[in-house]
Amino acid sequence: MNAVTGEIGDHVSPATTRKVLLLCGLAILAEGYDVGVMGAAILSLSHDPAFAIGDVGLGFLASCALAGMMIGAPLMGSLGERMERRGLLALCVVIFSVSMIGCALSSGPEMFGLFRLLGGIGMGGVIPLSASLTIEYSPLANRARNYGLMYSGYGLGIMMVALVAIPVIPHWGWRSLFWLGAIPLVMAPFLWRALPRSFEQLARSGKRAEAVDAGVAFGAAPETAERLADHARAPSSTAPIQSRGGIAALFADGRARATIAFWVAIAIGLLLVYGLGNWLPRIMRDQGMAMGSSLGMLATFSLAGAAGGIAGGWIADRLGNRFTLSVSYALAAFGIMAFGHAASTAMTYMLAALVGYGTVATTLVLTAWITAWYPAPMRTSAVGWALGVGRIGAIAGPTIGGALLATTGGNIAEITGAFAGFAVLAALAVLFIGAPKPAAGTVTRSDAGQSSPS
Repeated sequence: MNAVTGEIGDHVSPATTRKVLLLCGLAILAEGYDVGVMGAAILSLSHDPAFAIGDVGLGFLASCALAGMMIGAPLMGSLGERMERRGLLALCVVIFSVSMIGCALSSGPEMFGLFRLLGGIGMGGVIPLSASLTIEYSPLANRARNYGLMYSGYGLGIMMVALVAIPVIPHWGWRSLFWLGAIPLVMAPFLWRALPRSFEQLARSGKRAEAVDAGVAFGAAPETAERLADHARAPSSTAPIQSRGGIAALFADGRARATIAFWVAIAIGLLLVYGLGNWLPRIMRDQGMAMGSSLGMLATFSLAGAAGGIAGGWIADRLGNRFTLSVSYALAAFGIMAFGHAASTAMTYMLAALVGYGTVATTLVLTAWITAWYPAPMRTSAVGWALGVGRIGAIAGPTIGGALLATTGGNIAEITGAFAGFAVLAALAVLFIGAPKPAAGTVTRSDAGQSSPS
């Protein structure tokens, strides 16, 4: 690989890469807390007289934030191709942090659902914007690993809310979890000031001098920054993609089958993450598990998702994404089915770890693959649209979980059997994704960082 066909992530200083990983990881951690708060709060929320709306109604409330994320992901992903990404990321953190205050002050389900919907719009933008910055400032060979490190904050955030809920809810109630969720508001100005500007955006928008100055400030040699800036704005590499617009380009040049398969796989993956994450504690509580143990199981589920994301990214870089992801979703199906036959609390915790890896970690590695599979000029838009469409599954997950709980009378074998079937479908969808077809002059991670794209 030479300097002309390389990307800025191969030439910036390690300190720049570490800073981006840390700051984007903190934003993802805050979002993980926000997403996981319903799974921790739903146990006590169901006993609040002001929220006596039944399991299906609570499932609908859990889906409100996900509906907002379905709007926010493609919206912020598309805006991230035109506006400064670090500013948009800071704005997203402000939106979902303020919405947590609104939820804490809510007097009933209508007001609560509205604030969860608005907060979801902000949450929806965090992942594509953080993903794009992380991929841009990571070396090609380590992108999946770095993405896994960054996205591990998501599972850590969910684990954090589960651990915090154990001592906090008995003393201060479910509203206290939402007050704590507003703390990231103080982080937003720091994100705006400390994150680097996008080199790719500056170069593609014709701001060559600013791009070169930024590249040098981030650690690239002046000559390298100049060549990369010239390459990024070359008509032969960017115009054919940009001229067709955001979503149209995802289906052009032989990308249609992979785009559809990506969307199906991530929709099912998010269905599993949010369906299980919101209802597992309640289901296990109904099976006789103590509240502390059921929340501890949610923490185990989330911790395995965070740690598994790092391990899964490392494995995918070496064995290929298609093999790694299909096997991982199959493992999730096995673990979910086994929940109905766990003979002890220890076995339940081990299965929670396996399912956390097979759902949370696997879906985040899938997102990293989406980010790297498409050419650089459409990277943020591609992951934004995938996550936006994927939110259909995320919205359906909690609602399906509530409906299964109501219709089966809490029969764990029937509930887990249904979710295991979805995991099998996700594994099959991944198998339909082939090697990328990059535009002329464009280098993707699969060309220069992995043993195989599939």
